[in-house]
Amino acid sequence: MAVGGLTIERTVYFLDTSILLNILRVPKRCQHAEEVKDDFEKLRQGKHTMILPRAALVETGNHIAHIEDKTVCRTCAKKFSQLIMKSLSGEAPWTYNANQLTEATLQTMAKCFPDYAQQYKMGWGDLSILSECMDYQRLVGRHTQVKVWSKDQHFDVLEGIESISSISST
Repeated sequence: MAVGGLTIERTVYFLDTSILLNILRVPKRCQHAEEVKDDFEKLRQGKHTMILPRAALVETGNHIAHIEDKTVCRTCAKKFSQLIMKSLSGEAPWTYNANQLTEATLQTMAKCFPDYAQQYKMGWGDLSILSECMDYQRLVGRHTQVKVWSKDQHFDVLEGIESISSISST
């Protein structure tokens, strides 16, 4: 596939919290479950790489912990734990992003966060996912397309930017 004259050899998708909530069918947070399931199958069959960012795991776990029905909470928590364990053992179609955010990335995020919060209603977790995605893009190079797979529209607006600071006023 060619993008802007550059041949893209593969695509890597960072899974946002909204995708994990739909995959796990977390009550009141899985309104796109069937669509996500269909898209997931297409990505899996297309042999795309899928990565679980740290912030999506934290946010998903927090949403699960706040399920009011404790039986449903426990069931979702077990499914979530199994999803993580399968990721770590290589049994899942995705992997965990083991790359740590650097101090420089955290500083950039802190400087840019007010703009992202105001302009895109983007919280710290989503900004962290976007930053991980961009760090990974720099790591793998230009022949790999790296994207955030999300149901949150603010990620669509930001597709293709190379640095979180490129659209910030700071």
